[in-house]
Amino acid sequence: MESGWLPKTWLRTRRYLKLSTSEVDLDSDVKHFPEESRRTSLFWRAAPWIINLMLLSLSGAFLLQAIRIRQQVLGPLLTREYETASRECGSKKPLELSGEFGVRSIWRGEPNAAVDAAWDSLDLTSAMTVSRDEIERVGKLRNSSVILDSGGYMASLGAFHQMHCLNVLRKYTYLDYYIVKEPEFFRTPTVRKHTDHCIEMLRQLLMCSADLHLITYDWVDGVDHPWPDFSTNQFCRNYEDVHAWGKAHVVKSNYSGGLIPKPKNAITRKLPPD
Repeated sequence: MESGWLPKTWLRTRRYLKLSTSEVDLDSDVKHFPEESRRTSLFWRAAPWIINLMLLSLSGAFLLQAIRIRQQVLGPLLTREYETASRECGSKKPLELSGEFGVRSIWRGEPNAAVDAAWDSLDLTSAMTVSRDEIERVGKLRNSSVILDSGGYMASLGAFHQMHCLNVLRKYTYLDYYIVKEPEFFRTPTVRKHTDHCIEMLRQLLMCSADLHLITYDWVDGVDHPWPDFSTNQFCRNYEDVHAWGKAHVVKSNYSGGLIPKPKNAITRKLPPD
């Protein structure tokens, strides 16, 4: 539809006006500016999180490296049980622990050949060999670790050392008897230090595994005060199985007394002062 007062040629040729180059650029800037602004805003919002994540990753890497260095130099934060022994002889079964004062036992009483034989059957201080992977897995691989001729690492189970310590303390309570029977040990200058070591080891182990079973009390014949009942029923490892397993894994030694001489180039660790 044409207007009556406008020229037909003007309407036909001047209907749209061409924008200048500067106007086109301005229009383009107006369209793209909000998108670029949003991208910049998102970047600055995310930047602190990205930086924190990078710093956290670096901190974690440094922490892991520090733990590895500490394990090599000072030992592990937590020493694990020997998995092979735990799997093959570490199962538990119900066992009654008798705590009555007058109960007879082959392990108690005045020292004699039978009592000594009973205690000797529990002792096993000989060494066994474990692989590098096994000693590393329990967290005790050091540069100073003793390597046997077989290529394995020298080790023994803690249970046998603890039984040995208890036997040393038992014998020390009968010192007059054992200083004559075993003078090579009980007349040495270090016997007191050895005994104190055993007391300290057993103290720490008892405190570590603090027994939470109840000791109950009863009235008993001939006693006018409450009498403690120390007996309990517990799940225990079968020590006979542990002993048999350890005996089967003992390493035979060609050295006198089973003691391996230290190589001249051995890497050593420092002992704490007395």
